[in-house]
Amino acid sequence: MCLFSPFPLLCVLFSLTHTEELYKKARAAAEAAVIERNRHFVLASQTYGSLTNSTATHHAAVSAQSHLAQARAAQHRMRTAHAEASIEIFRARNQHLNSRQCVDLHGLHVTEALAILKQLFKKLSNERAASSSGAALASSGGGGGGGTASSLRIITGLNSGRKARLKPAVEVFLKSRGFRYTAMNPGEFKVYLS
Repeated sequence: MCLFSPFPLLCVLFSLTHTEELYKKARAAAEAAVIERNRHFVLASQTYGSLTNSTATHHAAVSAQSHLAQARAAQHRMRTAHAEASIEIFRARNQHLNSRQCVDLHGLHVTEALAILKQLFKKLSNERAASSSGAALASSGGGGGGGTASSLRIITGLNSGRKARLKPAVEVFLKSRGFRYTAMNPGEFKVYLS
């Protein structure tokens, strides 16, 4: 619940500021690794470009290979940091939500968000199948099936001042899998599960 609940605009502004701060904090290690990776790629390129005579050639080649290895290591650290950040951001944004009714993808990169949606829809599909078989067993006296949600809200958020990437990607994902949905507002979808 927002601290400013009587004032919806303040709640939205607070949420946007909180998301930006969370994103910056969680992605800081990945951004540092990107800078290091790029620096080593530039140094490797410059070193390869300086190969002119045979005595310097061996030294330059070894130096360039060293920079490439350091760039690859930084790339690995970047990917690991992004994976950790996506988990941290997703947990923070969804801790107060029922994952069977609403999922908030604010602050996630497109590939991260789509991976979460794939997992979530698989889980919901399995639960619906189990619920259906449980309901059949319950009607024959064999067990009880719990109810499942008939829709899911997917919050993508708005990109302030930039071209949105997440919302169009989620929409393509939903269309490609044949889900019925409506856009509730510029940053949210309602997906019909039944």
